[in-house]
Amino acid sequence: MGERGPVQAADAVGDDPAVAVLRNGVRDGQVVVLARTAEGIALVERCADTFPGRLVWTTLVGGGERGVRARMAAEVDRAARELLGVDTGALRPEQARAVLAEGLSAAGEPVLWVVDGVEGASPELVLPSPAVQTILIGQCAEPPWPVAPIAAPPGAAKDWGQVRGHARLVLAFAALLGAAPFSEDLVVEGLAEVLGEAAGVLVAPALGELARAGLVRGGPAGWRLDVEVGRAVRHGAEKPLLAALAARAAWLVERALGLDDSPRWQVHAHALADNPMTARSLRLALLRTLARGYGSRGALLAAQAAREQAVGIGDELEDALAAARLAVATGDTGGALRHTARIVGRARADADEVSEYRARFLAAQAHDLRGALPLADHVFHDHPIVAAHGPHPSWASAAERAAFDLGRARAARLRGRFADGLALVRSAEGVEAEVERARLQLLTGDPAARETAQRVVARLEPRHHSAVAAATVVALSGTVSVDGVQRLSARVARWYGDSDELTAELRVGLGMALLGRDRPVAALDVLVDVARRAGAGLGEEHPLVLRARVGAAAALGAAGDWAGAVERLTALLPRVGAVLGREHPVSRIAGVVLGYGLTRTGRGAVGRRMLWRGWRQLRACPVESRRWRGMVLRGWAPRSG
Repeated sequence: MGERGPVQAADAVGDDPAVAVLRNGVRDGQVVVLARTAEGIALVERCADTFPGRLVWTTLVGGGERGVRARMAAEVDRAARELLGVDTGALRPEQARAVLAEGLSAAGEPVLWVVDGVEGASPELVLPSPAVQTILIGQCAEPPWPVAPIAAPPGAAKDWGQVRGHARLVLAFAALLGAAPFSEDLVVEGLAEVLGEAAGVLVAPALGELARAGLVRGGPAGWRLDVEVGRAVRHGAEKPLLAALAARAAWLVERALGLDDSPRWQVHAHALADNPMTARSLRLALLRTLARGYGSRGALLAAQAAREQAVGIGDELEDALAAARLAVATGDTGGALRHTARIVGRARADADEVSEYRARFLAAQAHDLRGALPLADHVFHDHPIVAAHGPHPSWASAAERAAFDLGRARAARLRGRFADGLALVRSAEGVEAEVERARLQLLTGDPAARETAQRVVARLEPRHHSAVAAATVVALSGTVSVDGVQRLSARVARWYGDSDELTAELRVGLGMALLGRDRPVAALDVLVDVARRAGAGLGEEHPLVLRARVGAAAALGAAGDWAGAVERLTALLPRVGAVLGREHPVSRIAGVVLGYGLTRTGRGAVGRRMLWRGWRQLRACPVESRRWRGMVLRGWAPRSG
């Protein structure tokens, strides 16, 4: 992304009819689409020079369809940081766009949003804000919004084949750098091995010659190569020359990118990584550096796309493990399991237990995200390789051991072993560990949960996933009203969707709060609804879905239909035990409620035995024990809700 401070409208706009047409189109609130030619880009640049506001210019050429979408999300995050001072890196793309659009609308300053390299219509390219005027450069047939197609000025025919000498070298090098502007200094460095010390003297006149021929164009941002010329040069120039120059360019760009991950270097890197003329090892180095840069600023989708591309090029374990790790972080469980299955197969064939351990750990996290706890146990937690290497393998770094502990803490929470999980993250550092600590403190009845969670909320943007998870702890800590929990759950559903785990967690918490306040009919409505919605998104055997179904059965009984509650729980209890284990709090709660239901439906002896056995077992979870004992002792008389 290129971003520039405010500029004032220039009087010269009226002297350029093409710019006036373009400016009138965007001023009318339409999305303007221009063909991707040198003349079209020049027209947009002239429009930007006189635009009375800020310019945000994003170039998306290269990296494949998935990479383009991920990089668009990364550039939205960059714009939010630079224009609003807001970190949206952990948000889903649609949420990040909403945050940026709302912030720009509130700020009121006009923004010219230019997206270069469009190859199809997508709402992800447009910011829905009255403050934003949009120009798309590329192909965009039948987009889902009103457009003003504006023809770029015609250009003269450009014949690069007649270029000779130093100018041909400069042209070939520039063609490898992609669509972003490039500097004269980069070309000098790139040709230093060919031209020697004279490169600094020879490049400038060569660029001048190319400019006079209409093949390149200079501007404040640097030199730009004509789009069609660049494509023709890459296809028609001498292959040995292009391969040699690509090696030099890749080395220079990878070095620069490690120090400065600004958009132009990213575009150069993607162009070289996409080019089969670049050596395989250099393509991998570029993609790995891109992935690390994207990951360091929270652009996880773009980091994942770069690693995926590296896997396609080199199929090396380093990239496959990194891609699987990023897939888990972005919630792409299918991608994570696809990578880990291949890694495990290769690692077993090579007797590489370190890679196998890492892959199994990631696979278990993916299964847990899907609510498939028995599969996670089978693939990792109960696997002999874990017993052989232990929870803190000697080969793991301190950072990796901390990641293992955090993963095990999450796994322990899902399985109802709250005290065990808390012990793993009690002194861990980092936002994710702090959120997990707050969640486990809440579940173990530690009054510090609210304070721990509030520290996280205070540091992050309100829609950040970790901030919402921490806010959920605060909301469910008993210090927020039912109406407050309901408002937060509605807000999170708008941000993340009905099937998101945080949405489900809040709605289950809301249902249980209503039940605890003797409003069983309202609780039943909430819990039945969340079981249906979350079951469709998270899976019918996810712990939150099973908890919602147990709570709904309890609410049905509390509303007066204990026979119906017993019928539901009799069918549900074996399934809950099989999926979560008989020691899980949800299994024990189901036993308590079923036992109480049996006492209310004429099977007192059996019911009392089950009820008191459940109480004894539930003592290991004091928070749930107090909650359910209070409801039972109040008699759960039928109420209207």
